[in-house]
Amino acid sequence: MIVSVSQLNNYIKGVMELDETLNLISVKGEVTSCKFSHGNLYLTLSDDDGQIDCFAFGDRTEAPEVGLNVIVTGRVRYLPRFGKISFLVNKIERADFGQNYLRFIQLREKLQKEGIFDLSRKKALPVMPRKIAVVTSRTGAVIRDITDVVRRRQPFSDILLYPVHVQGDSAEEEIVQGIKYFSENPVADVLIVARGGGSNEDLSVFNSESIVRAVAQCPLPTVSAIGHGVDFTLTDFAADVRAVTPTEAGELVTRDITVILSDIFRKVERLYNVASEVVKAEQYSLGRALYAMYSAAGALAEQRENRILNLLAVLSQNCGKLCDARSNRIELLLQRLSDNNPANILAKGYLSVTKKGDRVVSVKQLQKGDCVSVLLADGSADAVISRVEVDNETGRKHS
Repeated sequence: MIVSVSQLNNYIKGVMELDETLNLISVKGEVTSCKFSHGNLYLTLSDDDGQIDCFAFGDRTEAPEVGLNVIVTGRVRYLPRFGKISFLVNKIERADFGQNYLRFIQLREKLQKEGIFDLSRKKALPVMPRKIAVVTSRTGAVIRDITDVVRRRQPFSDILLYPVHVQGDSAEEEIVQGIKYFSENPVADVLIVARGGGSNEDLSVFNSESIVRAVAQCPLPTVSAIGHGVDFTLTDFAADVRAVTPTEAGELVTRDITVILSDIFRKVERLYNVASEVVKAEQYSLGRALYAMYSAAGALAEQRENRILNLLAVLSQNCGKLCDARSNRIELLLQRLSDNNPANILAKGYLSVTKKGDRVVSVKQLQKGDCVSVLLADGSADAVISRVEVDNETGRKHS
C-alpha cells in the first residue's frame, strides 16, 4: 500500500488521539528553554537522553525558570502539518533544579574561583585590526553578518574563518581546535567566537569547560557573540568582550572608516582655519615690527652718519697734523741721508780705499808693497803702499 505524506501523518495523529495514556499524562523534566511568543508559552523539557517541545496557552500558566525540574500535565498531540510531536500543557508544577542546570552552576562557580571570569584579566580590543579571526559555521547568517559589517566599516581588514559545527557531537572539539589554532599561530589581531540564536540546548556547547578554558587562555583579545541579547553562556563570561549579536561583534572590532575620514577632514579644515588666522595675525605683527624696525633703523643710521662725519672731520684734522709731522721728519731724514751719502762725502775730498775688494778702514790692514784701489769723487786710481805708519793716539795708519 502506498500513501501520501499527509495521509501518513493524519493516521499517526489518529492513533495517538485514540491512546488514552497520551491524552492525560504527567512528564518530569528540566526546563532548558522557555519563552513567550504571541502570548503563548513555548518551553523545552529535557533529560540526559532526550527532549520534548511543550506548548501552553499564555493565560493558563506562568513561565518556569530555565534550569528547573518541573512536572507538566497535559496531553501529547501530533502536528501532521510539520510531522512533529508536541506536548500541550495544562499545568506546570515545580519540582527542583535539573541536573543540567546544577552542572552549569557547579562549573560556573569552579571557573569563577579560578579567576577565569575576573575583569582584571580582560584584554582591550585592538584599534582597527588588519586580521580578524572568526570561529563559527561556514554557512548561515552569522559569518555573513560579520563579513558585511567588516566590509562596510573597515574594508581593508581580512576575515580569517575557521569553519566549525556550532552544535552536535563534534561541535565542542572543533570549536576548541579553532580557538587553539589562532592561539598558536600569530595570523590574526582579534578573535570572534560566534553562533546565531537558538534554544538553551542549541547553545549548551558553549557552556563546556574545554571551550571556556580555550577562550580564557587565548592570547588574542576575544569577542563572544553567542545567541541573542537574552542568552548567556560561560563563554560570554570568559571572553574579553561580549557582543549581543554577531553584527555587534563585527562593529566592536572595527571602526567606521567613513566616520574616521570625515572626522579627519573636519579636523584638517579646522586646523587650516586656525592656521590661517594665526598667519594673518603673524603677518600683521610682522608688518608692525618691520615698520618699527625700519623707523628705528633710519634714526639709528642718521645718528651713526652724524657720528661718522664728526669722526671723519677729527680724523682729517689729525691726519693733517700727522702728515705735517711726518713730512718734517722725512725732510730731516733726507737731509741726514744726504749728509751721509758716500758720494757727497767723497765730494768733500774724502776717499775710499779697498784692498782686493775689501774695504780698508785701518792702517793695520795694510803693509808696505800692498796694491790698493782708491775711489775719489770723480774717479778711481790704483796705488802701491810705500809706507805704513801707525798713529799711536788714534790707531789709524797713514800711507
